[in-house]
Amino acid sequence: GLSLTSQPLRVLRPAMAAQGVTTCADYARLPDGSRARVAGLVITRQRPATASGILFATLEDETGIANVVVRVREQKRHRAEALEARLMVVDGKVERRGEVVHLVASRLMDATEFVRDVPTRSRDFR
Repeated sequence: GLSLTSQPLRVLRPAMAAQGVTTCADYARLPDGSRARVAGLVITRQRPATASGILFATLEDETGIANVVVRVREQKRHRAEALEARLMVVDGKVERRGEVVHLVASRLMDATEFVRDVPTRSRDFR
């Protein structure tokens, strides 16, 4: 029941904004070292063998994408969220290196309940 011009987060944006969740587009403009809370559908998860156990996740909302870095310590603390959430809320610190922007996660929350009836699936490379 969704068109290519509609994204599930668009409907959830008022509730997310009330919880301090910024859009992916807005987080990408924040200065290095800023704190941010971002939510999005998990579209990819990667844990390359060369990354010392770090998990890279890509979240998508109605404004774009957010690149999330989940270090091993946070993966242990939030294992289910890191590996299973279809809609994830991430608290973290903005890390900017030129045009490349990441959100280094300090807390992960599974918000899948809000999109339970929406057919979503991430591409996981672990």
